[in-house]
Amino acid sequence: MKYVWPLLFFTLIWTKLGQTTDQTVSYDHVYALEIDLPVAGHITIETTAENQIQIQTSPVYPKSQTDEGESNPPTVEVDSPPLVINRLEDIVQLSLPVEGQPARLDLQIQTPPDLSIRINATDGDIRLRGIRGNLDLYSRRGDIELRQTTGRYKVALDEGRISGQILLNGGQNKFVTKLGSVSIEVLDYLAAETKIEAPNGNIALDLPDGFEAVFEVWKGEQLTQSFVSGEGERLILLRTGEGGKVKLSGVSFSTNATRNSRPRSEDLPSAFDPWRPGLGLKFNPAPVIDFNRVHGLVLGGQTTLYQERIPQRQYLLRLSLSPIRLINQGLSSQSLDYQAGIKQTWQQGEQSASSLTAGLTVYRLTDIISSVGQTVFQEPLGASIWGTANLDYYHRIGGQVWLKQQVYSALAIDLTLTDEQQNNLFKYTDWSLLAKNRLKRGNQRIRAGNLQSAKLSLSLDSRPEKLTRSRLFRDLQMPSPEPTVGWLGKLSVELARQSVIEIEESLRVSEFHLQLTRYNRFGKNHAFNIRGHAGMLTGADYLPQRLFYLGGFSLRGFAPREFIGDRLLLFNLEYVYLHPTGILGAVFSDSGCAWYQADQVLPRFGLSLGLGAGFSTPEGQLRFEVTMPQTGSSNGRQPHFVLRLGQAF
Repeated sequence: MKYVWPLLFFTLIWTKLGQTTDQTVSYDHVYALEIDLPVAGHITIETTAENQIQIQTSPVYPKSQTDEGESNPPTVEVDSPPLVINRLEDIVQLSLPVEGQPARLDLQIQTPPDLSIRINATDGDIRLRGIRGNLDLYSRRGDIELRQTTGRYKVALDEGRISGQILLNGGQNKFVTKLGSVSIEVLDYLAAETKIEAPNGNIALDLPDGFEAVFEVWKGEQLTQSFVSGEGERLILLRTGEGGKVKLSGVSFSTNATRNSRPRSEDLPSAFDPWRPGLGLKFNPAPVIDFNRVHGLVLGGQTTLYQERIPQRQYLLRLSLSPIRLINQGLSSQSLDYQAGIKQTWQQGEQSASSLTAGLTVYRLTDIISSVGQTVFQEPLGASIWGTANLDYYHRIGGQVWLKQQVYSALAIDLTLTDEQQNNLFKYTDWSLLAKNRLKRGNQRIRAGNLQSAKLSLSLDSRPEKLTRSRLFRDLQMPSPEPTVGWLGKLSVELARQSVIEIEESLRVSEFHLQLTRYNRFGKNHAFNIRGHAGMLTGADYLPQRLFYLGGFSLRGFAPREFIGDRLLLFNLEYVYLHPTGILGAVFSDSGCAWYQADQVLPRFGLSLGLGAGFSTPEGQLRFEVTMPQTGSSNGRQPHFVLRLGQAF
């Protein structure tokens, strides 16, 4: 009997201090899980086939103290769950209550695999298994272990070891431990930009057969080795401290080599010499293969380059020409298009998304006559196969100076100053793979002259995964090819002075644009997206290259240039189902009008309904669309068919 009372007391304390609690959250419409754990505790997240997120908590509460310093059982009521769960649209947030926090809390979570996760922890191990999503993990102390995870990674530790068996999914990836080592095994040959840093430890990186990338090994701020595997272009940067070692794909070598000492030839691919004479420039060449209905096939090449010592400063050189135009005009400066530029970025804090970028670009290029959400990337497929003529083109020769402030990851402000000559372009070919003998529509003429302008833009992009393309050495925001959630918008004001050769006058033009898109995802495969676009021009009545045009790609179902004016309203609705195999189906509706303010009649309004089918690619959706106008069209109510790479919005 003398052991009964101590046993009962121990049982009472155990139930009070170490109680386990289960909580459940529906997985429907959940995109991300965010965990903020300001107390010590281990976090384990594994996958399950159930359509719900199961959360098991094991709290340990602190003992209260009497005035004499004696310990009493805790006065905290532990019957209620120790974890606060909030739901913010498609994000589930886990945090601790303001009062009655446990001294320690271990979390064991089971969830379906498709989930992005952000964790901010204090002291404890983090273990993830089987998760497919973006991972943003931070802990002050502990080990982070990843097993069979797929996504984009931002993993940071103040003290501890990072280990994992992972698959990369593009984007920028970073693994950093300030005091510890990193050991990662990549399970697939798909490469992505990756930075691994262990300033007070070692790095081990195991790669599969067929993995192609550019590798740089740094000792502190000094580059010691650099080589390429296969034809890789993605950079894998490995950085240790003075005494650190790197083990790469089973090949061990010390990072204490000097920059001028060449490693053994058997350690490097025979066809690659990473040491550049003189300035030590790094090149990233790529071919240029394009098609437009004015020049036909366009061929060339481009490269971006930077100095090893100053990677934040980049240069661009791009040359291209049309073989058909070359045959018609001969080899001359008029047949060659070019772009050359320089830009530099100043990062405002290593962990901050805020940055300032300044750039200069000079060019001679072919561009589209449009300002209603259309890009040069949309037409090449349809124009080369069927000879579609949705876009018109003109020639630009001049330069731009620009300054961009990335306020944070979703918001940017930029100022662009332009000085250029604008000229007409004439068609040199009517060729297409099909309908070779059909006469195609001519190219829209502009009023040639010189343009000087200043444009101020505010850009919003709150999508978790952003898609951009390079245009004039700048990132151009592109529509999301997969279901996502967030806002994509742009507000711009431009003041311009445009001289016109024909009338020997200069016109003062102002332009206002507001475009806003809302992306909505339902479940994992359903998307419902909405876009609104409004525009206003003054002083542009005699400038075809500045007017608003609706039809073709912007107002589907109507002929190109069906609606023209200096005022614009456009609305788009679209539902998309994307099967896990990548096959998709879409239902959409476009409506809008463009008109002249000086007109005394009500503007004609266009409305259309359509269906689309295709599949998703890394460059965007490849879609075949059929659209039927619901209001009067110049071609009557006839269905319109189009093949396009990239969705409308």
